[in-house]
Amino acid sequence: MCFFFDDEDYCSKDPYETMHIGKVIERLGDRVFDALPSTDYHELTALIRLLDVTVDDARSNDLDLQDGTTEIAFNKAVDDLVLAIKDIMISIGSPGAAFISRIEAKETLELVSQRIADTVRTKKKPKESWFNRNVTLEQDKWVAEKEGISKFVVKREAFKKEEHD
Repeated sequence: MCFFFDDEDYCSKDPYETMHIGKVIERLGDRVFDALPSTDYHELTALIRLLDVTVDDARSNDLDLQDGTTEIAFNKAVDDLVLAIKDIMISIGSPGAAFISRIEAKETLELVSQRIADTVRTKKKPKESWFNRNVTLEQDKWVAEKEGISKFVVKREAFKKEEHD
């Protein structure tokens, strides 16, 4: 964290006391992460690797993920972090084969963003349903399971009624 944030104060503090995703997102907005003609992409790649180590599991001691609203806010912050990383990737553009350092930076950004999206969230990100953008696939699955169970229960109750008659 000390090297990623370029702040010696992080050397003497417990990372689980100082880790906050908002600070990481704020740091990604610094000029050092801008893709400019003068950007040293080897340095940018090294900073992104430090980002990966800094984020780790993104947990802090004051984070209570048993609380539903805290968990939702945490997952939203993780999604915002992934978007911030993807914004840096987009700003690099489509480098040609002559720009190997840019390609390596984009690959590192992709790997780190995917790792964070897949392992840091407390639950998988819900996917949108193609037919109804307001309903997630998990909700569709839950509704289908509920309907299937209720049909089973209705059939079972009808079967029991027939046995008694």
